[in-house]
Amino acid sequence: MLAFGAVCEGPDQVNFTAAVQPALETLFNLLSDPHGKVREMSTWVFSKICECHAHLIVSNETTMNAFIQRFIGLLQDKPKIANQACHLIMNLATSLESPGMDTNKLTPYFDHIFQGLVGISTRPDAPSNMDLVLTAFGGLSILTEKSAPASDPAIFNSLQ
Repeated sequence: MLAFGAVCEGPDQVNFTAAVQPALETLFNLLSDPHGKVREMSTWVFSKICECHAHLIVSNETTMNAFIQRFIGLLQDKPKIANQACHLIMNLATSLESPGMDTNKLTPYFDHIFQGLVGISTRPDAPSNMDLVLTAFGGLSILTEKSAPASDPAIFNSLQ
């Protein structure tokens, strides 16, 4: 998987999609593997995919919904896995930024993602995992910075 994530930056969109699309379901299933290191590594691979080829995640609404729900769930996993999930959300938000548009692909999920990231600060293990808490707040910063104007009400409601 390390090699898989490392090559994300190389190929163009067409070649990468052709090579990776068949493996996405298998990789997605690895996010539920009973071994933490497998979940951590597959979350990292998806983070790299979101950084360079987010179109694979958002290609259709059903796929995106399943991915977003899984990624939010990973925020409650072991600290190293949750940390990778925070980076994944940062990369996805950055890749899907749509300047000048009222909405973007993350708008329908914004509140759930926002609450998931905030929830990291209330985890029982938060005091001993400040790197995770800082990464989560970095994720909140990027998520709100890259959000579309349609997400503003969710931001304001969350801050009350």
